[in-house]
Amino acid sequence: MPALRVQISQVKIVADGPARIFFGFLKAWWLVRNEPNVLLLHYANLKKDLPREVVRIAQFLGVNSSTYLDVVVKKASLEYMKGQEEKYQTPCFGYERDICHLGSHIGSGKTDEAFMTSSMMLVWENALEREIQSTEEKAAYEWVMNGGPLP
Repeated sequence: MPALRVQISQVKIVADGPARIFFGFLKAWWLVRNEPNVLLLHYANLKKDLPREVVRIAQFLGVNSSTYLDVVVKKASLEYMKGQEEKYQTPCFGYERDICHLGSHIGSGKTDEAFMTSSMMLVWENALEREIQSTEEKAAYEWVMNGGPLP
């Protein structure tokens, strides 16, 4: 598969705030989303229909998913990962010990709790909306926020 080349002038990531970093990253990938060697995945799509998304990934990689689809879907489930929690814990040393507990909510199955408060979401959405300059960028933003098929 040939390497994808993106002109650096197209990749505009300005590191003066989280919204610009995030949206700059999104815009850079959005430009190449239809290239044959790029596959964008959305967590909401994986959560909604994991078997379908595993088949998409396998097709993208050019492998037959029928022989291992059940195993992949089982091992990608929250139930399986909770049963194998020690495999998914990052080793923590020194000052990192204080932040390692941040992912521990996964083991308790509390993945549907809000990551951000409603006021934090409002600030985030307002910052992102200031970054949206075109119809294409609005489509990218809508896809990131909601998932579904790529426009």
